Amino acid sequence: MANLILSIFERVITILMFIALAVALVCKKKSKKVPLFIIRPIFLVGLLFIMFQAVFVQRNFTSLDKAIRAYDVKAKPIATLQDEKSTYVIMDEDGSIEGRIFPKNGKKWKLPDSAFFRKSMSYPSEDANIDMRSIEIHGVWYIVILPHYLMGENSIDEVHDSAGTEFLKAEYENITVYYGYLKTKPDDYWISVDGDKVAINL
Repeated sequence: MANLILSIFERVITILMFIALAVALVCKKKSKKVPLFIIRPIFLVGLLFIMFQAVFVQRNFTSLDKAIRAYDVKAKPIATLQDEKSTYVIMDEDGSIEGRIFPKNGKKWKLPDSAFFRKSMSYPSEDANIDMRSIEIHGVWYIVILPHYLMGENSIDEVHDSAGTEFLKAEYENITVYYGYLKTKPDDYWISVDGDKVAINL
């Protein structure tokens, strides 16, 4: 819809510019100055068009990479998980591993517009303390599991859950990250990390 509005607005401005140019040429041939009542509206509409286009471009990107750079030029993507309507990006933000959702509208990506809801959980086994983070967007639950930052142990060898999710694995500076997504929110959901299982209320 935004693309259609921008296209129509651009055509209107182009027509007005041609009219203004034609009037200016006629006035020049007759050695007359171009009337201000013609110049001012064209200038104002042109300025509004530039501002509108700038806002549109800032909020819509032709590639995920451009959207990530616009969000944080210093961020280092670690892994991505893409759904039809959004892409979940795990990234290093100033030494902290964070997850961000980049919504997708047609062929355009938008900047993250939702905070990442984090749950830090301590399992019964001291060897299985982890950070478990989850967020729901467009009916899809994104989940990421990584070692708890206070434990000092950065290795996770195996992750599975009650929904049979295919968790993907990424390694970054000796930190192991598992991530996946659920298309439906299951009842009595649990996650097992290195053999230790815990029930989770998403």
